[in-house]
Amino acid sequence: MLDILRISPAPESLLSFPVRIRLRDGVSLAGDVYLPGAPDSADATPGDTILIRLPYDKSGVYCFIPLIAEYFTRHGYRVVAQDVRGKFRSEGDALLFVNEVNDGYDTIEWITQQNWSNGRVAMWGDSYYGYTQWAAAASGHAALKAISPRVTGTELGEPVRRNGTGRTHAVEWGVTYMYPLTQFFDNDALHWEPDWSRRDFAAQAEEFMSQVGRRGLSYDQWYPNPVRLQRFPNGDPFGGRSVPVLHTIGWWDNCAPLSWADVDQIKRHPN
Repeated sequence: MLDILRISPAPESLLSFPVRIRLRDGVSLAGDVYLPGAPDSADATPGDTILIRLPYDKSGVYCFIPLIAEYFTRHGYRVVAQDVRGKFRSEGDALLFVNEVNDGYDTIEWITQQNWSNGRVAMWGDSYYGYTQWAAAASGHAALKAISPRVTGTELGEPVRRNGTGRTHAVEWGVTYMYPLTQFFDNDALHWEPDWSRRDFAAQAEEFMSQVGRRGLSYDQWYPNPVRLQRFPNGDPFGGRSVPVLHTIGWWDNCAPLSWADVDQIKRHPN
C-alpha cells in the first residue's frame, strides 16, 4: 500500500475576492482577484492587470501566490490568480498542456470586461505557469501586452534534445511520468514516493492508480502509448502576434534545455 499525501485547496486570501470565469465550452475556472487598496471591486478604478494561471493552487503555500499578488498590488497592479482547468477549485479534466491556449484567451477576454481593467494584461510565473503564458501568447489575444515566463519551455513534456538528437535521459523521463501522477492527476495534488529500488516504474504507476481507483488522463497521454494532442491549435507561439517577453532560465533547472530551445526560436523570430 502506497503512502499518498493528498493536498487540497488552501483558504483563499482575505485580500482577494473569488470569481468564477466561464469558458467557451461551459467549464468554470476559479480565480482570485486582488485590487490595489481594496479587497473588492465596488470602487475599483481601471488599471493594468497581471494574470497568473497555475496548477499548484492559487491560494496555496507551495507557490505563495497571495504574497506575490500583494507585492504587485502595492505597485499599482490588479492581479488575477487562477487554478487551471481540472485543478483545485476549477472544473474540467486535469489534462496537461492542450487546453491552455483557449483557456488563456477566454480568461484574458473576461479580464478586459471587468470595471477594474483598462484592457491591458501581462502574465508572470514559473514552470507550468510559465508555459500557460506561452499558450496565451499563442492565442493571439490583443490585450496581452507582455509575458514573463521563468524556468519553463514551450515543449514541456517532450523529449529533451541535445546536439541535434532526441535522446532523453531516463531520470528526465522519470520526472515526466511522475508529474501527471502527482500534480496533474485530479483536482488535488497527490504526493507519493516510488520505491526507487524497483526498476519497473510503470508497474508502480499502475499500483498507484489501482489504489486511487481511477486512471489519470495526463499519464495515459504520455505512457505507454503517447497521444500527441495539439497544444497550440492557433499556431506556433513564436510565429504569431508579437508579444514582449522577459525569458528567465535557471542554469540547473530541469527545464533549462527546453528554455534554451525557446531562445533559439526567439532568435529566429525576433519580432
